[in-house]
Amino acid sequence: MGGARGVARARGLDHVVQLNVMQDKEKTEMLQFALSLLAAHASFFSHGHTAAASSQPFRTSLGTQMELEAARRQRDLEQRHALLLQQDLTQEVVGVASGGGGA
Repeated sequence: MGGARGVARARGLDHVVQLNVMQDKEKTEMLQFALSLLAAHASFFSHGHTAAASSQPFRTSLGTQMELEAARRQRDLEQRHALLLQQDLTQEVVGVASGGGGA
């Protein structure tokens, strides 16, 4: 009876040790998975940063082109406005000179 009790205890301890080893292995695997996930996130954001940094010259050039285009459009509008004002004044002068009576 005593020998059977000793064998049962030994097998029980072996079983507990095996369970602890399996739990430690699962924890290690979960931590490794979490670390690989963090590495993937870091790589993703690193690639995004690299892409954004490499597009800086293009964004700067595009901004400059947009400013130049806006300045050109504003100049064109101001020229048209001045031309229309000049035409209105010319028509008024022609109307007064012909005796049509000014507005």
